[in-house]
Amino acid sequence: MISFLLVMLTVVPVLDINYGDTLTQGEVDTIYIRATDSQGIALQNVEVTFHMSQAGIVTLADSVVFTDTSGSAENVMQARSPGNVDIYVRGVHEVDTTYDTLTVFVLDSSLHFYISVYPGKDRIYSNEQDTVYAHLSSPDSLVAGRTIYFDVIKGSGSVFPQSTNTDINGYAQTVFSPYVGDTVFVEGYFLDYNNRKIADTTRIIVLPSEVDTQRAFSDSLFFYPSPIGHGTDHASIEYLVPNNISMVEVRILDPFGNTVYLKKINSGESGAIAGSWNRIEWDGKNNHGKKVASGMYILVVRIYRNTALLHELIKRVGVEW
Repeated sequence: MISFLLVMLTVVPVLDINYGDTLTQGEVDTIYIRATDSQGIALQNVEVTFHMSQAGIVTLADSVVFTDTSGSAENVMQARSPGNVDIYVRGVHEVDTTYDTLTVFVLDSSLHFYISVYPGKDRIYSNEQDTVYAHLSSPDSLVAGRTIYFDVIKGSGSVFPQSTNTDINGYAQTVFSPYVGDTVFVEGYFLDYNNRKIADTTRIIVLPSEVDTQRAFSDSLFFYPSPIGHGTDHASIEYLVPNNISMVEVRILDPFGNTVYLKKINSGESGAIAGSWNRIEWDGKNNHGKKVASGMYILVVRIYRNTALLHELIKRVGVEW
């Protein structure tokens, strides 16, 4: 979009206020200045100064520009915030001064952006990856170079990169890596100039594969708070259960290897849901209902497939009453 502002310089300054413009947040526009005398002859080295009625609506690249041999000069402005602003222009040539005003109307960008998010494949196996695409569109604003953010908002898995810029056609993409078989929702979103979120979500079905996700499972045991007993008498035990399991065994051992707490959970019960994160609570008591003594303990989570031990996770935890 191009805006034109005419500055007429004569012995008797002429004030010409007859032009307005419309922009959308983030849009860049060029103001073209043409300085002539009353006979239409170009004036060189005219000092053109810009002042705005209020700050924050638009920004200007320069506060002062000078006309060239053809009597022309340029200034660049960018729309920042919705609203109207008057740009007052003062032109000085030798002893002659003239003024003009450019009125700029800035529209809210959030009303003009749309985003759609979709996967390369809507069904993959847990040992595969998938490309997730986002397309940003706008009927009246630039869509190239905009930052799109991606996030897994439901289910297990990760995306990389978590943010990337759109290409000239408004497209961006990331790579989704599942942890286990699951139904996953990936969100792609854009923040407008008011920091408002414009988002869309896509669903990916992750099917169990013959190879369980070993990497994800190896670092999947959490116990908090540790030590238990500081302001709370319960601790949460969280762990990732792979596919095709038959039982989960949670065991807490004292420093001598004696079992003070044991819980066996069959597949499908709370705490043994295959292909997802699980959590159980421990109240710091042994299997006889008595509080264990303060000290360090060993938490062991074992995963069984049929009768065979599939995985074992071990973590040191504390108790302090």
